[in-house]
Amino acid sequence: MLQYLTHSNESQKNKYQYSPSEVIANFDFEEEIKRSKILGNFKEYSYAQQLEYVDSLPVAEKVTAFNKLKKLWELRCEVLMLNPERDIEVMFIYGKSGTGKTTNAKQFARSRGFDFYVSSSSNDPLQDYRGQKCIILDDARDSTFEFEDWLKLTDNNTASSVKSKYYNKVLMCNLIIITSSVPLSFWFRYMLYNKSEDLKQFYRRISAYVEITDSDVSVYESIDSRGRPSGFPKMYHNRVAELKAQPKKKKTDFGKAFGAICDEIPIEQVIEFFNSCANKK
Repeated sequence: MLQYLTHSNESQKNKYQYSPSEVIANFDFEEEIKRSKILGNFKEYSYAQQLEYVDSLPVAEKVTAFNKLKKLWELRCEVLMLNPERDIEVMFIYGKSGTGKTTNAKQFARSRGFDFYVSSSSNDPLQDYRGQKCIILDDARDSTFEFEDWLKLTDNNTASSVKSKYYNKVLMCNLIIITSSVPLSFWFRYMLYNKSEDLKQFYRRISAYVEITDSDVSVYESIDSRGRPSGFPKMYHNRVAELKAQPKKKKTDFGKAFGAICDEIPIEQVIEFFNSCANKK
């Protein structure tokens, strides 16, 4: 229908081709044209964003659009495995409970223009992943994945499917953020003396190491051979923890509020109400 207005359908190629800016409509035509090109555009839009677009369509169009998108998504996953080259960043955020690790991770993803997926339960962290550009592995531990899966998951240059409960997931993200209340240097302690595994492989994949306290956010750009941050960090104020520390709005005293309502009711109506209840009983 949109193409018909500008004569850009295949059957209208012999007609005058109008520019989208020439169309006069009671809606934003150029914006609608842009939205209509979302389906299948995985370079600019994640699968999750395209699902939201399909959900915004009229009911009569949703099923057809969803089936089309699902097939395009499956095709995209297959093609990605044929050309597994990728370029992703991995960030590790360490901080005690309540310091705002997850909230800071979400804000950082938004600042990069990425939609994000926050991992689900520990038995299958990637269960609900829908192609979001940023994956936040929230409150992760070394035991969340096998070491081999951690290496595949965080590989900066080579894409591969990652183990999930029902079927493996193909990751189409640009950023992975790992949040943990345990420092990275305490991960994989059982492997420290296992010479068959080199922990440096994993450490090299971490693009930035972030330590969060109630007052500060420290960003390190390198990690030493033991998984500890090295060099001088860039320091920022932790506004998230500061907002959490502010006194919360007092909850409504329902008993007092209900009593105030009852005080306004004439006593005669109260007596009449109880008498009617007694008669019904």
